Amino acid sequence: MRFKKLIGIITAVTMCFSSTVTAAATETTYTEEALVRATLPIESNDIENWPDGPICYAESAILMEASTGTILYEKNAHQKQYPASITKLMTGLLAAENSSLDETVTFSHNSVFGIPAGSSIVGGIDEGDQYSMEFCLYGLMLLSGNETAIAIAEHVAGSTDAFADMMNQKAAELGCQNTRFLNPHGLHDTNHYTCAYDMALIGQAVLQNPNIKKFACTVTYKFPPTSKGETRYDTRNHHKMMEGGVYEYDGCIGGKTGYTSDAGQTLVTFAERDGMTLICVVMREDKPCHWTDTATLLDYGFQNFQKLNISENEKNFSIDNANFFQTESSIFGNTKPLIEINKSGSIILPKNASFEEATPTLNFDKADESANIVATLDYSFNNHYVGYTSIDLLKTDGESFQFSTNSSAMKDGESVAIDTENDTVTIEKEKKFNSKLFLFLLIGIIILALLVIISVIVLKKFNFLSNFNSDYVGKKIKPEKKRSHSGRRKYPSKYKNLKF
Repeated sequence: MRFKKLIGIITAVTMCFSSTVTAAATETTYTEEALVRATLPIESNDIENWPDGPICYAESAILMEASTGTILYEKNAHQKQYPASITKLMTGLLAAENSSLDETVTFSHNSVFGIPAGSSIVGGIDEGDQYSMEFCLYGLMLLSGNETAIAIAEHVAGSTDAFADMMNQKAAELGCQNTRFLNPHGLHDTNHYTCAYDMALIGQAVLQNPNIKKFACTVTYKFPPTSKGETRYDTRNHHKMMEGGVYEYDGCIGGKTGYTSDAGQTLVTFAERDGMTLICVVMREDKPCHWTDTATLLDYGFQNFQKLNISENEKNFSIDNANFFQTESSIFGNTKPLIEINKSGSIILPKNASFEEATPTLNFDKADESANIVATLDYSFNNHYVGYTSIDLLKTDGESFQFSTNSSAMKDGESVAIDTENDTVTIEKEKKFNSKLFLFLLIGIIILALLVIISVIVLKKFNFLSNFNSDYVGKKIKPEKKRSHSGRRKYPSKYKNLKF
Protein backbone atom coordinates (compact mmCIF):
# COMPACT_ATOMS: atom_id res chain seq x y z
CA MET A 1 0.00 0.00 0.00
CA ARG A 2 2.84 2.41 0.82
CA PHE A 3 4.40 1.59 -2.53
CA LYS A 4 1.12 2.39 -4.28
CA LYS A 5 0.90 5.72 -2.46
CA LEU A 6 4.49 6.58 -3.43
CA ILE A 7 3.83 5.76 -7.07
CA GLY A 8 0.65 7.86 -6.92
CA ILE A 9 2.51 10.87 -5.50
CA ILE A 10 5.29 10.59 -8.09
CA THR A 11 2.71 10.26 -10.86
CA ALA A 12 0.79 13.26 -9.55
CA VAL A 13 3.88 15.48 -9.41
CA THR A 14 4.91 14.34 -12.88
CA MET A 15 1.44 15.04 -14.28
CA CYS A 16 1.32 18.39 -12.52
CA PHE A 17 4.69 19.39 -14.01
CA SER A 18 3.66 18.18 -17.44
CA SER A 19 0.36 20.02 -17.21
CA THR A 20 2.11 23.21 -16.15
CA VAL A 21 4.53 23.03 -19.09
CA THR A 22 1.70 22.49 -21.59
CA ALA A 23 -0.68 24.94 -19.95
CA ALA A 24 -0.87 27.12 -23.01
CA ALA A 25 -2.02 24.21 -25.13
CA THR A 26 -4.54 22.80 -22.67
CA GLU A 27 -5.76 26.17 -21.34
CA THR A 28 -5.29 24.78 -17.84
CA THR A 29 -2.87 26.37 -15.41
CA TYR A 30 -2.45 24.71 -12.05
CA THR A 31 -1.75 26.81 -9.01
CA GLU A 32 0.83 25.85 -6.45
CA GLU A 33 -1.99 24.87 -4.09
CA ALA A 34 -3.52 22.62 -6.76
CA LEU A 35 -0.22 20.81 -7.25
CA VAL A 36 0.01 20.17 -3.52
CA ARG A 37 -3.61 19.01 -3.36
CA ALA A 38 -2.92 16.54 -6.17
CA THR A 39 -0.43 14.70 -3.94
CA LEU A 40 -2.94 14.08 -1.12
CA PRO A 41 -3.55 10.34 -0.58
CA ILE A 42 -6.53 8.61 -2.15
CA GLU A 43 -7.94 6.42 0.61
CA SER A 44 -9.94 4.17 -1.72
CA ASN A 45 -6.66 3.04 -3.35
CA ASP A 46 -5.86 1.17 -0.13
CA ILE A 47 -8.71 -1.30 -0.72
CA GLU A 48 -7.32 -4.66 -1.82
CA ASN A 49 -8.04 -5.52 -5.48
CA TRP A 50 -9.88 -2.19 -5.92
CA PRO A 51 -9.21 -0.25 -9.16
CA ASP A 52 -6.73 2.59 -8.55
CA GLY A 53 -8.40 5.98 -8.70
CA PRO A 54 -7.15 8.90 -10.82
CA ILE A 55 -5.32 12.04 -9.73
CA CYS A 56 -7.68 14.79 -8.57
CA TYR A 57 -6.73 18.43 -7.94
CA ALA A 58 -9.53 19.04 -5.43
CA GLU A 59 -8.66 19.04 -1.75
CA SER A 60 -11.63 16.74 -1.07
CA ALA A 61 -13.43 14.43 -3.48
CA ILE A 62 -15.77 11.47 -3.42
CA LEU A 63 -17.57 9.24 -5.92
CA MET A 64 -20.63 7.38 -4.60
CA GLU A 65 -23.07 5.02 -6.30
CA ALA A 66 -26.49 6.44 -5.42
CA SER A 67 -28.71 3.37 -4.98
CA THR A 68 -26.31 1.44 -2.72
CA GLY A 69 -24.25 4.18 -1.11
CA THR A 70 -21.07 2.39 -2.19
CA ILE A 71 -18.00 4.61 -2.13
CA LEU A 72 -16.02 4.07 -5.35
CA TYR A 73 -13.46 6.84 -4.86
CA GLU A 74 -12.50 8.70 -1.70
CA LYS A 75 -9.98 11.45 -1.12
CA ASN A 76 -10.00 13.43 2.11
CA ALA A 77 -13.78 13.09 2.01
CA HIS A 78 -14.42 13.72 5.72
CA GLN A 79 -12.36 16.91 5.95
CA LYS A 80 -14.50 19.95 6.84
CA GLN A 81 -14.82 22.37 3.93
CA TYR A 82 -16.81 25.49 3.07
CA PRO A 83 -19.63 24.39 0.73
CA ALA A 84 -20.66 27.70 -0.89
CA SER A 85 -23.84 27.29 -2.96
CA ILE A 86 -24.00 23.50 -2.97
CA THR A 87 -25.64 24.24 0.40
CA LYS A 88 -28.77 24.90 -1.66
CA LEU A 89 -29.25 21.16 -2.24
CA MET A 90 -30.27 20.89 1.41
CA THR A 91 -32.41 24.05 1.14
CA GLY A 92 -34.28 22.62 -1.82
CA LEU A 93 -34.69 19.22 -0.15
CA LEU A 94 -36.32 20.77 2.93
CA ALA A 95 -38.54 22.98 0.76
CA ALA A 96 -39.75 19.92 -1.16
CA GLU A 97 -40.47 18.07 2.08
CA ASN A 98 -42.27 20.93 3.82
CA SER A 99 -44.23 22.78 1.15
CA SER A 100 -46.17 22.35 -2.07
CA LEU A 101 -45.24 23.85 -5.43
CA ASP A 102 -48.34 26.05 -5.64
CA GLU A 103 -47.75 27.82 -2.33
CA THR A 104 -47.19 31.56 -2.56
CA VAL A 105 -43.84 32.86 -1.31
CA THR A 106 -43.59 36.54 -0.37
CA PHE A 107 -40.15 38.13 -0.64
CA SER A 108 -39.18 40.13 2.43
CA HIS A 109 -36.84 43.11 2.66
CA ASN A 110 -34.18 40.77 4.07
CA SER A 111 -34.45 38.33 1.17
CA VAL A 112 -34.02 41.09 -1.43
CA PHE A 113 -31.51 43.37 0.28
CA GLY A 114 -29.87 41.11 2.87
CA ILE A 115 -27.31 39.56 0.52
CA PRO A 116 -23.97 40.97 -0.65
CA ALA A 117 -23.89 42.87 -3.92
CA GLY A 118 -22.64 40.78 -6.81
CA SER A 119 -23.72 37.44 -5.33
CA SER A 120 -25.82 35.06 -7.38
CA ILE A 121 -29.48 36.06 -7.75
CA VAL A 122 -32.45 35.34 -9.97
CA GLY A 123 -32.90 39.08 -10.33
CA GLY A 124 -35.83 41.36 -11.03
CA ILE A 125 -37.42 40.67 -7.63
CA ASP A 126 -38.54 43.53 -5.38
CA GLU A 127 -39.56 43.56 -1.73
CA GLY A 128 -43.16 42.36 -1.39
CA ASP A 129 -43.16 40.44 -4.69
CA GLN A 130 -44.97 37.11 -4.59
CA TYR A 131 -44.01 34.02 -6.55
CA SER A 132 -44.89 30.35 -6.39
CA MET A 133 -42.67 27.87 -4.58
CA GLU A 134 -42.10 26.25 -7.98
CA PHE A 135 -40.61 29.51 -9.31
CA CYS A 136 -38.40 29.79 -6.22
CA LEU A 137 -37.05 26.25 -6.57
CA TYR A 138 -36.20 26.75 -10.25
CA GLY A 139 -34.44 29.98 -9.31
CA LEU A 140 -32.64 28.22 -6.45
CA MET A 141 -31.40 25.17 -8.37
CA LEU A 142 -30.80 26.50 -11.89
CA LEU A 143 -29.60 30.05 -11.20
CA SER A 144 -28.40 29.58 -7.60
CA GLY A 145 -30.52 32.53 -6.48
CA ASN A 146 -29.56 33.68 -2.98
CA GLU A 147 -32.68 35.82 -2.61
CA THR A 148 -34.85 32.78 -3.39
CA ALA A 149 -32.91 30.75 -0.80
CA ILE A 150 -33.73 33.30 1.92
CA ALA A 151 -37.36 33.61 0.81
CA ILE A 152 -37.78 29.82 0.88
CA ALA A 153 -36.24 29.59 4.35
CA GLU A 154 -38.46 32.34 5.75
CA HIS A 155 -41.55 30.80 4.16
CA VAL A 156 -40.86 27.27 5.45
CA ALA A 157 -39.50 28.02 8.94
CA GLY A 158 -40.35 31.66 9.66
CA SER A 159 -36.70 32.79 9.77
CA THR A 160 -33.34 31.81 8.36
CA ASP A 161 -32.11 30.84 11.85
CA ALA A 162 -35.04 28.48 12.39
CA PHE A 163 -34.49 27.06 8.91
CA ALA A 164 -30.80 26.46 9.70
CA ASP A 165 -31.92 24.38 12.68
CA MET A 166 -34.06 22.31 10.32
CA MET A 167 -31.10 21.90 7.97
CA ASN A 168 -28.87 20.59 10.74
CA GLN A 169 -31.54 18.23 12.02
CA LYS A 170 -32.05 16.82 8.53
CA ALA A 171 -28.29 16.47 8.05
CA ALA A 172 -28.06 14.43 11.25
CA GLU A 173 -30.94 12.19 10.08
CA LEU A 174 -29.04 11.50 6.86
CA GLY A 175 -25.91 10.49 8.77
CA CYS A 176 -23.86 13.65 8.24
CA GLN A 177 -21.26 13.97 11.01
CA ASN A 178 -19.11 16.87 9.81
CA THR A 179 -21.79 19.36 8.82
CA ARG A 180 -23.07 22.57 10.37
CA PHE A 181 -25.31 24.91 8.41
CA LEU A 182 -25.96 28.50 9.48
CA ASN A 183 -27.79 29.81 6.41
CA PRO A 184 -29.81 28.52 3.43
CA HIS A 185 -27.56 29.88 0.64
CA GLY A 186 -23.94 29.05 1.54
CA LEU A 187 -22.51 32.56 1.53
CA HIS A 188 -19.36 32.45 3.60
CA ASP A 189 -19.43 32.02 7.35
CA THR A 190 -16.51 30.44 9.18
CA ASN A 191 -18.95 28.28 11.18
CA HIS A 192 -20.88 27.12 8.11
CA TYR A 193 -19.22 23.95 6.82
CA THR A 194 -19.69 20.39 5.60
CA CYS A 195 -17.56 17.72 3.87
CA ALA A 196 -17.55 15.83 0.58
CA TYR A 197 -18.96 12.65 2.13
CA ASP A 198 -21.82 14.49 3.84
CA MET A 199 -22.65 16.32 0.61
CA ALA A 200 -22.81 12.96 -1.18
CA LEU A 201 -25.36 11.81 1.42
CA ILE A 202 -27.40 14.98 0.85
CA GLY A 203 -27.15 14.46 -2.91
CA GLN A 204 -28.35 10.88 -2.46
CA ALA A 205 -31.41 12.16 -0.55
CA VAL A 206 -32.12 14.67 -3.33
CA LEU A 207 -32.11 11.89 -5.95
CA GLN A 208 -34.48 9.84 -3.80
CA ASN A 209 -37.01 12.69 -3.59
CA PRO A 210 -38.67 13.30 -6.97
CA ASN A 211 -40.08 16.64 -5.80
CA ILE A 212 -36.61 18.20 -5.66
CA LYS A 213 -34.76 15.93 -8.12
CA LYS A 214 -36.94 17.46 -10.84
CA PHE A 215 -35.39 20.91 -10.22
CA ALA A 216 -31.81 19.71 -9.72
CA CYS A 217 -32.02 17.86 -13.05
CA THR A 218 -33.64 20.58 -15.18
CA VAL A 219 -31.45 22.02 -17.95
CA THR A 220 -33.48 25.10 -18.87
CA TYR A 221 -36.62 26.83 -17.58
CA LYS A 222 -38.51 29.79 -19.01
CA PHE A 223 -38.83 32.12 -16.05
CA PRO A 224 -41.82 34.47 -16.10
CA PRO A 225 -41.27 38.23 -16.57
CA THR A 226 -40.53 40.37 -13.54
CA SER A 227 -43.29 42.27 -11.73
CA LYS A 228 -42.30 45.24 -13.94
CA GLY A 229 -42.74 43.18 -17.11
CA GLU A 230 -39.05 42.76 -17.82
CA THR A 231 -37.90 39.57 -19.56
CA ARG A 232 -35.50 37.25 -17.75
CA TYR A 233 -32.82 36.00 -20.14
CA ASP A 234 -30.86 33.81 -17.73
CA THR A 235 -32.76 30.56 -18.11
CA ARG A 236 -30.09 27.85 -18.23
CA ASN A 237 -28.78 25.69 -15.39
CA HIS A 238 -25.35 26.91 -14.28
CA HIS A 239 -24.05 23.32 -14.23
CA LYS A 240 -21.99 23.21 -17.44
CA MET A 241 -21.72 19.43 -17.65
CA MET A 242 -25.42 19.05 -18.44
CA GLU A 243 -26.72 18.68 -21.97
CA GLY A 244 -25.60 21.55 -24.17
CA GLY A 245 -23.09 22.85 -21.63
CA VAL A 246 -19.50 23.83 -22.36
CA TYR A 247 -18.26 20.74 -20.50
CA GLU A 248 -21.16 18.48 -21.50
CA TYR A 249 -20.72 14.97 -20.15
CA ASP A 250 -22.55 11.94 -21.54
CA GLY A 251 -24.97 10.82 -18.86
CA CYS A 252 -24.87 13.95 -16.66
CA ILE A 253 -28.42 14.57 -15.41
CA GLY A 254 -27.90 17.41 -12.94
CA GLY A 255 -26.29 18.65 -9.76
CA LYS A 256 -25.35 21.95 -8.14
CA THR A 257 -22.52 24.44 -8.48
CA GLY A 258 -20.91 26.60 -5.81
CA TYR A 259 -18.22 29.22 -5.41
CA THR A 260 -16.90 31.75 -2.91
CA SER A 261 -13.36 33.04 -2.60
CA ASP A 262 -13.03 31.18 0.71
CA ALA A 263 -14.55 27.90 -0.47
CA GLY A 264 -13.09 27.83 -3.95
CA GLN A 265 -15.00 25.90 -6.58
CA THR A 266 -17.42 23.29 -5.19
CA LEU A 267 -19.47 20.98 -7.37
CA VAL A 268 -21.99 18.16 -6.96
CA THR A 269 -22.77 16.16 -10.10
CA PHE A 270 -25.27 13.38 -10.87
CA ALA A 271 -24.65 11.05 -13.84
CA GLU A 272 -26.33 7.88 -15.13
CA ARG A 273 -24.99 5.08 -17.32
CA ASP A 274 -25.45 1.30 -17.58
CA GLY A 275 -28.00 1.18 -14.77
CA MET A 276 -25.71 3.02 -12.32
CA THR A 277 -26.28 6.51 -10.93
CA LEU A 278 -23.11 8.15 -9.65
CA ILE A 279 -22.75 11.13 -7.33
CA CYS A 280 -19.49 13.04 -7.62
CA VAL A 281 -18.49 15.77 -5.16
CA VAL A 282 -15.36 17.91 -5.44
CA MET A 283 -14.57 20.65 -2.89
CA ARG A 284 -11.94 23.35 -2.73
CA GLU A 285 -11.04 23.16 -6.38
CA ASP A 286 -9.82 25.61 -9.01
CA LYS A 287 -11.64 26.57 -12.18
CA PRO A 288 -11.94 24.75 -14.62
CA CYS A 289 -10.55 21.68 -12.85
CA HIS A 290 -13.82 21.13 -10.99
CA TRP A 291 -15.36 20.26 -14.38
CA THR A 292 -12.49 18.21 -15.76
CA ASP A 293 -11.76 16.36 -12.50
CA THR A 294 -15.45 15.50 -12.16
CA ALA A 295 -15.47 14.07 -15.69
CA THR A 296 -12.34 12.04 -14.92
CA LEU A 297 -13.85 10.61 -11.73
CA LEU A 298 -17.13 9.74 -13.46
CA ASP A 299 -15.22 7.97 -16.25
CA TYR A 300 -13.31 6.03 -13.61
CA GLY A 301 -16.57 4.91 -12.01
CA PHE A 302 -18.38 3.86 -15.17
CA GLN A 303 -15.35 2.15 -16.72
CA ASN A 304 -14.23 0.13 -13.70
CA PHE A 305 -17.37 -0.94 -11.82
CA GLN A 306 -20.49 -3.00 -12.36
CA LYS A 307 -23.86 -3.20 -10.64
CA LEU A 308 -25.13 -6.70 -9.77
CA ASN A 309 -28.63 -7.58 -8.60
CA ILE A 310 -28.54 -9.51 -5.32
CA SER A 311 -31.72 -11.59 -5.66
CA GLU A 312 -30.58 -12.85 -9.07
CA ASN A 313 -27.14 -13.93 -7.84
CA GLU A 314 -27.36 -14.81 -4.15
CA LYS A 315 -27.22 -18.57 -3.51
CA ASN A 316 -26.31 -18.85 0.19
CA PHE A 317 -29.18 -16.81 1.58
CA SER A 318 -32.31 -17.93 -0.22
CA ILE A 319 -35.57 -19.64 0.58
CA ASP A 320 -34.28 -22.75 -1.18
CA ASN A 321 -31.33 -23.08 1.19
CA ALA A 322 -32.11 -25.16 4.27
CA ASN A 323 -29.20 -23.65 6.16
CA PHE A 324 -30.87 -20.25 6.05
CA PHE A 325 -34.39 -21.28 7.05
CA GLN A 326 -34.04 -23.64 10.00
CA THR A 327 -37.49 -25.18 10.08
CA GLU A 328 -39.19 -28.53 9.84
CA SER A 329 -42.28 -26.88 8.42
CA SER A 330 -43.30 -27.64 4.86
CA ILE A 331 -44.30 -24.01 4.36
CA PHE A 332 -41.57 -23.38 1.80
CA GLY A 333 -42.36 -26.55 -0.09
CA ASN A 334 -46.12 -26.61 -0.34
CA THR A 335 -47.20 -23.00 0.11
CA LYS A 336 -46.18 -19.52 -0.92
CA PRO A 337 -42.90 -18.50 0.79
CA LEU A 338 -43.26 -16.36 3.88
CA ILE A 339 -40.27 -14.07 3.21
CA GLU A 340 -38.13 -13.12 0.23
CA ILE A 341 -35.02 -11.17 -0.72
CA ASN A 342 -35.96 -7.72 -1.99
CA LYS A 343 -35.54 -7.80 -5.75
CA SER A 344 -34.31 -4.21 -6.03
CA GLY A 345 -31.17 -4.61 -3.90
CA SER A 346 -27.78 -4.49 -5.64
CA ILE A 347 -24.06 -4.39 -4.98
CA ILE A 348 -21.25 -2.57 -6.79
CA LEU A 349 -18.09 -4.51 -7.63
CA PRO A 350 -15.03 -4.04 -9.80
CA LYS A 351 -15.73 -5.33 -13.29
CA ASN A 352 -13.12 -8.07 -12.92
CA ALA A 353 -14.72 -9.40 -9.71
CA SER A 354 -17.49 -11.99 -9.43
CA PHE A 355 -20.54 -11.85 -7.18
CA GLU A 356 -19.18 -14.73 -5.09
CA GLU A 357 -16.24 -12.57 -4.01
CA ALA A 358 -18.58 -10.31 -2.03
CA THR A 359 -19.15 -11.37 1.58
CA PRO A 360 -22.74 -11.20 2.87
CA THR A 361 -23.65 -10.56 6.50
CA LEU A 362 -27.12 -11.16 7.89
CA ASN A 363 -27.98 -8.04 9.90
CA PHE A 364 -30.99 -7.77 12.21
CA ASP A 365 -30.22 -4.22 13.40
CA LYS A 366 -32.31 -2.73 10.57
CA ALA A 367 -35.37 -4.93 11.14
CA ASP A 368 -38.49 -2.79 10.71
CA GLU A 369 -41.91 -4.31 11.38
CA SER A 370 -43.76 -1.31 9.93
CA ALA A 371 -41.90 -1.79 6.63
CA ASN A 372 -42.16 -5.62 6.73
CA ILE A 373 -38.36 -5.89 6.90
CA VAL A 374 -37.08 -8.90 8.87
CA ALA A 375 -33.37 -8.21 8.34
CA THR A 376 -30.85 -7.00 5.78
CA LEU A 377 -28.04 -8.65 3.87
CA ASP A 378 -25.03 -6.32 3.96
CA TYR A 379 -22.21 -7.02 1.51
CA SER A 380 -18.52 -6.20 1.64
CA PHE A 381 -15.60 -6.68 -0.73
CA ASN A 382 -12.29 -7.06 1.11
CA ASN A 383 -13.89 -5.37 4.11
CA HIS A 384 -15.22 -2.47 2.01
CA TYR A 385 -19.00 -1.96 1.98
CA VAL A 386 -20.48 -2.50 -1.49
CA GLY A 387 -24.26 -2.65 -1.03
CA TYR A 388 -27.20 -4.33 0.66
CA THR A 389 -30.74 -5.59 0.28
CA SER A 390 -33.57 -6.23 2.68
CA ILE A 391 -35.26 -9.51 3.58
CA ASP A 392 -38.97 -8.77 3.51
CA LEU A 393 -42.08 -10.41 4.87
CA LEU A 394 -44.41 -11.03 1.95
CA LYS A 395 -47.82 -9.41 1.73
CA THR A 396 -50.93 -11.46 1.03
CA ASP A 397 -54.22 -9.94 -0.15
CA GLY A 398 -53.03 -6.49 0.81
CA GLU A 399 -52.31 -7.46 4.39
CA SER A 400 -48.80 -7.39 5.77
CA PHE A 401 -47.38 -10.18 7.88
CA GLN A 402 -46.73 -9.40 11.52
CA PHE A 403 -43.66 -10.49 13.43
CA SER A 404 -45.58 -12.21 16.26
CA THR A 405 -48.90 -13.22 14.70
CA ASN A 406 -50.03 -15.98 12.36
CA SER A 407 -50.63 -15.32 8.69
CA SER A 408 -52.64 -16.98 5.98
CA ALA A 409 -49.43 -18.28 4.42
CA MET A 410 -48.52 -20.18 7.58
CA LYS A 411 -49.96 -23.30 9.09
CA ASP A 412 -52.19 -22.92 12.12
CA GLY A 413 -50.05 -22.76 15.23
CA GLU A 414 -46.87 -21.51 13.51
CA SER A 415 -45.13 -18.14 13.80
CA VAL A 416 -41.95 -16.35 12.73
CA ALA A 417 -39.11 -16.40 15.26
CA ILE A 418 -36.05 -14.17 14.91
CA ASP A 419 -32.91 -15.22 16.79
CA THR A 420 -30.65 -12.15 16.92
CA GLU A 421 -27.85 -14.00 18.71
CA ASN A 422 -27.51 -16.79 16.15
CA ASP A 423 -28.75 -14.71 13.19
CA THR A 424 -31.50 -17.12 12.15
CA VAL A 425 -35.07 -16.83 10.94
CA THR A 426 -37.16 -19.86 11.91
CA ILE A 427 -40.72 -21.08 11.77
CA GLU A 428 -41.84 -22.32 15.18
CA LYS A 429 -44.92 -24.11 16.35
CA GLU A 430 -46.62 -22.09 19.03
CA LYS A 431 -47.21 -23.73 22.38
CA LYS A 432 -50.83 -22.86 22.96
CA PHE A 433 -53.38 -24.05 25.52
CA ASN A 434 -55.79 -26.47 23.75
CA SER A 435 -59.19 -25.71 25.26
CA LYS A 436 -61.04 -28.32 23.15
CA LEU A 437 -58.87 -31.19 24.35
CA PHE A 438 -59.24 -30.09 27.96
CA LEU A 439 -63.04 -29.99 27.60
CA PHE A 440 -63.16 -33.50 26.15
CA LEU A 441 -61.04 -34.86 29.02
CA LEU A 442 -63.22 -33.17 31.62
CA ILE A 443 -66.43 -34.55 30.15
CA GLY A 444 -64.90 -38.03 30.00
CA ILE A 445 -63.89 -37.90 33.67
CA ILE A 446 -67.39 -36.77 34.70
CA ILE A 447 -69.09 -39.55 32.69
CA LEU A 448 -66.77 -42.18 34.14
CA ALA A 449 -67.47 -40.97 37.68
CA LEU A 450 -71.23 -41.11 37.08
CA LEU A 451 -71.00 -44.67 35.75
CA VAL A 452 -69.10 -45.76 38.85
CA ILE A 453 -71.67 -44.17 41.18
CA ILE A 454 -74.62 -45.72 39.33
CA SER A 455 -72.98 -49.12 39.35
CA VAL A 456 -72.41 -48.99 43.11
CA ILE A 457 -76.04 -48.00 43.75
CA VAL A 458 -77.42 -50.80 41.59
CA LEU A 459 -75.24 -53.46 43.16
CA LYS A 460 -76.17 -52.40 46.68
CA LYS A 461 -79.85 -52.46 45.85
CA PHE A 462 -79.77 -56.09 44.86
CA ASN A 463 -77.48 -57.02 47.76
CA PHE A 464 -74.90 -58.36 45.39
CA LEU A 465 -72.19 -56.18 46.68
CA SER A 466 -72.64 -57.03 50.38
CA ASN A 467 -72.71 -60.78 49.75
CA PHE A 468 -69.70 -60.49 47.58
CA ASN A 469 -67.82 -58.57 50.23
CA SER A 470 -68.77 -60.98 53.13
CA ASP A 471 -68.03 -64.18 51.28
CA TYR A 472 -65.16 -63.33 49.09
CA VAL A 473 -63.70 -59.90 49.44
CA GLY A 474 -61.39 -59.53 52.39
CA LYS A 475 -63.05 -62.49 54.22
CA LYS A 476 -61.11 -63.72 57.26
CA ILE A 477 -60.96 -67.49 57.66
CA LYS A 478 -62.24 -68.48 61.14
CA PRO A 479 -59.98 -70.84 63.04
CA GLU A 480 -61.24 -74.37 63.33
CA LYS A 481 -62.72 -75.50 66.68
CA LYS A 482 -60.59 -77.85 68.64
CA ARG A 483 -61.77 -81.38 68.42
CA SER A 484 -62.27 -83.61 71.48
CA HIS A 485 -60.11 -86.58 72.04
CA SER A 486 -62.88 -88.62 70.64
CA GLY A 487 -62.36 -86.89 67.42
CA ARG A 488 -65.68 -85.17 67.44
CA ARG A 489 -66.07 -81.44 67.11
CA LYS A 490 -67.47 -79.77 70.12
CA TYR A 491 -70.43 -77.50 69.62
CA PRO A 492 -71.83 -75.25 72.29
CA SER A 493 -74.94 -76.72 73.77
CA LYS A 494 -78.09 -74.70 73.83
CA TYR A 495 -79.01 -76.44 77.03
CA LYS A 496 -75.96 -75.54 79.07
CA ASN A 497 -77.72 -72.96 81.12
CA LEU A 498 -80.69 -75.21 82.05
CA LYS A 499 -80.98 -76.40 85.59
CA PHE A 500 -82.47 -79.69 86.63
